[in-house]
Amino acid sequence: MSLFTENIIPGKTGKVFGTDAKFPDDLLLIKNSLLSIDGIKNVEIHEDIYPKELTVFSDKLISVTLVENVIKKIGFHLIPKGVV
Repeated sequence: MSLFTENIIPGKTGKVFGTDAKFPDDLLLIKNSLLSIDGIKNVEIHEDIYPKELTVFSDKLISVTLVENVIKKIGFHLIPKGVV
């Protein structure tokens, strides 16, 4: 494990997550939940990819575990895929 695999790094670099959400309303719920986390500044949804993916951008160091736990509370999963 490293700083890059366990965290979302601030700046123009984003972290890509796969999700089990399938419907646009569910993806929007996930996006809004992520934006409620202090430090997350933008979330891009990639609906043209299956399974669906999101890229999360931050302005401070954020733990991947924190992000996963917030989304689990609303009934979905996020799996980190890599760095943009």
